[in-house]
Amino acid sequence: MAEDSGQVSVIVVGGAAKGVGKTSLICGVLAALPELHWTVVKVTSHAHRGTPLWEEFTPGQNADTERYLAAGAKRALLAELSEPDWSVSPLRIALQDDVHVLFESNRILAQVRPNVCIGVLGEWDEPVKSSFYPVLETAHALVCGASANAERITMRNDIPLFRLSSFQEISLEMLTWLRARLNPLVR
Repeated sequence: MAEDSGQVSVIVVGGAAKGVGKTSLICGVLAALPELHWTVVKVTSHAHRGTPLWEEFTPGQNADTERYLAAGAKRALLAELSEPDWSVSPLRIALQDDVHVLFESNRILAQVRPNVCIGVLGEWDEPVKSSFYPVLETAHALVCGASANAERITMRNDIPLFRLSSFQEISLEMLTWLRARLNPLVR
């Protein structure tokens, strides 16, 4: 990530369970902030096509990386995060010129310190993955579906909870909050 200017913005979107809407929320952020020319990285636990780092070039709807490009991402990467030394990680090297980076991952929090961390609860009916607890501790906001059962949502009182009817279209309230969090960083 382009660290020379000190103006790098990093967002991490983590999820409580598989299929809670992380990719949809990222597509909503991309559509709401197209002027930032985001690079989006989906972190996986296994190599794709035999390589730990793979870049998508075709927008579409078949894979998450295709969806990122279709929603407006400048670049979309799929990365296996297995290198214990982040300073020499192929992913870190690939991101060295990128200014605005959005990660879809719970585990990336062990490697990067985001400017914004968003935890996606979805409808909050699934058991919570253990990898989500660091996201809950770090999160600046939580997102859930508009019809999520409020009694099942356990969260910190010091962060906002955005209830969205569609994760692909973030609310004006969430967009205003996100712009305020990113404002000092965006050039």
